[in-house]
Amino acid sequence: MKPCRCALGQAIAAATSLVDLEVVAIGGGFSHVTPDLFEYAREAVAERVEFGFVTKVRIVPTGLSQDGPLIGAAALVHRADVLR
Repeated sequence: MKPCRCALGQAIAAATSLVDLEVVAIGGGFSHVTPDLFEYAREAVAERVEFGFVTKVRIVPTGLSQDGPLIGAAALVHRADVLR
């Protein structure tokens, strides 16, 4: 297998090795950059065989469609204590 150069997948693998993530959801307009985005990211994660638990992370599209970041920003407006 040739090395995958997907920076997103490499970042997900690095984060997963630090905090043992089970699922990573990607949303917003970024998730539509290319139809193969999720495949490329999964390939990059699969190369991290030195940490078996990293390769088990699932990378999925968010259930909030492109409105995920907007919904998150709107939720923060109602939680002023988080913004301090």
